Amino acid sequence: MLHDTPTPAPAPDQTQAPAPPAEPRFTETQRLAQNRLARVVLLCTSIITGLIFLAIGFTSPQPVWTTLIPAWVGIAVVMPAALTRLKMRTEVTDSELIVRWAPFYRKRIPLGDIELGEPVRYRPISDAGGWGIKHSRKFGLVLNVFGDRGVKVTAANKRLLIGSQRPDELASAILQGAVEHNDDALLNGSGSDEPSNNT
Repeated sequence: MLHDTPTPAPAPDQTQAPAPPAEPRFTETQRLAQNRLARVVLLCTSIITGLIFLAIGFTSPQPVWTTLIPAWVGIAVVMPAALTRLKMRTEVTDSELIVRWAPFYRKRIPLGDIELGEPVRYRPISDAGGWGIKHSRKFGLVLNVFGDRGVKVTAANKRLLIGSQRPDELASAILQGAVEHNDDALLNGSGSDEPSNNT
């Protein structure tokens, strides 16, 4: 008499999917288009450029409109539109502070190197020389887009000012991450130092 041998069930897959990356402690995106002064300057540039090109077109002895109009569109329309799309993104992860002034610049600072993160209010023109990427005698490296608030950071004998519309949250995320990172480093260091037994 024949008996059907039961087919063994397949062994469960022991492999585990990699854990998703941890969410950042803090993120903020600021755009140049939010800077009211920058918008005024770009608008004035467009108007002044248009008036200059009109004067050239009406006073030139030869027809130059086919050249002036595309030039004006490039200078007064396309360029300002591209500039207003510039943005600065600030991010605090579990291990580092990252500031991206896209697409020109990126600054990364390990949280373990940070000694100070303090919310400040500053004068953009006199204290920081305006907005953008620049160096200031008072704050060192300045990364900002608009406004007069930010976080003053000291890390490994380097000074940095990060413009932010949420400076209290940014400073708290930086300091909390730095403290936790340094605590973990101390625990790992103490765990590796095992007492030796003298026989």
